[in-house]
Amino acid sequence: MRAATITATALALSACAGPKPLKIPGDASDSVTGRTCLKAQPGNPAISIPIHGVKSIGESAVTITDIELVDAKQMTLVGAEIAQWPPDVPNKVPNTVVGGPFPPDERDPELVWGNGLTATDAVLDPGTTWTLSVGVKPGAAVSVLKWITVKYVDADGNDYVSHTAEAFMVRADCFVDHDSPAGYD
Repeated sequence: MRAATITATALALSACAGPKPLKIPGDASDSVTGRTCLKAQPGNPAISIPIHGVKSIGESAVTITDIELVDAKQMTLVGAEIAQWPPDVPNKVPNTVVGGPFPPDERDPELVWGNGLTATDAVLDPGTTWTLSVGVKPGAAVSVLKWITVKYVDADGNDYVSHTAEAFMVRADCFVDHDSPAGYD
């Protein structure tokens, strides 16, 4: 019985040994490779952080199960939406303004956001490309997060975790001379 359990465990682990079925820009890095400062808006509203080029590259659909902010300080997640790049117009990227309002305005024809979905529980078919818009709300004069984690499951029930490699800061003004938070490199 023990040998059968070990064999079954080894087979299950080997099934997940290949490449992840969802490609998130920056996921191959274990450290922050970029930093973006977002200008806080009056009244402290939610801000959009777009992640362009999320690609479903596996052989079956994947379902997003959770979005998390890693090492967030004075910043909370208010939601996440995802929109597919229109297959008939591949150069027209569903866009959100970096630091713009969240949720994205689906009526704005320049954003091509009318096909947006709530990210959690969204099913991404293989061979599709998406823009993920993560809404955050700053809670102080300077709010930061290390990166954004996306958790998802494939059709076989295998769980995966991917992340961006970009740190984000929200503050009233953004200049290149601002120091990045400690530990965000």
